[in-house]
Amino acid sequence: MATARDLITQAAKAAGVIDAIESLGSEESSHALNELNNILETWNLDSLFPYTQLEVSNASPLITEGEILIGPTTGSVDIETPRPNRVIGVAVLKDGRYCPLREITEADAATGHYRNMQGSATYYAVFPTYPDMTIKLFPVETGLTYLVSSQVVIQAKTLNDQLNLPMGYAPALQYELASVLAALYGNAEVVPQLEKMAKERLARVKRLNNKPRHLTSDIRPSVDWNIVTGGFI
Repeated sequence: MATARDLITQAAKAAGVIDAIESLGSEESSHALNELNNILETWNLDSLFPYTQLEVSNASPLITEGEILIGPTTGSVDIETPRPNRVIGVAVLKDGRYCPLREITEADAATGHYRNMQGSATYYAVFPTYPDMTIKLFPVETGLTYLVSSQVVIQAKTLNDQLNLPMGYAPALQYELASVLAALYGNAEVVPQLEKMAKERLARVKRLNNKPRHLTSDIRPSVDWNIVTGGFI
């Protein structure tokens, strides 16, 4: 698995900023790291989802019983980690194994049915609070260990951070960063070629994130057509 330093070095060489045996200075490396994170943030805004899946568990007791605070605020959360973009699932440790809980909506969690529920922890609801995310548990059961599976946007805090990139992302990221570095460090003549290479690789990433859509009918535009059965869904 490549580190941020590895990817930045490869991008700098592709940009002609350094030669095959050189390395970036500390100031240039720090600048390139910022540009790398800027690209990842832009990709996230463009729905290219540079995510990694993260599984983390809390150490009981919870700061607030019945709630799991997950996020980057040191000393004030149950699970210290980058704030998730999405919670995939929550499980509770019982009798030596993790048992998955069922997700409910915020609206459901506000009803008396769930708030007054008794018994074993069975449900959870995600509240996208900021800077830390809140996961509420129903019913409240004390003294348990919970496992949270989530998606976190990839970010490199240091040059030595490992980048667990999805397949196909590293080449696109390398050449997009290379085009930025070439423009910033006075090697403008190679920028068009680098941008072309980045665009080609980014197109593959976009295809990975395309979602298939149902065919629709002009006659009944609000209804989908099932091409297998030959009828409206």
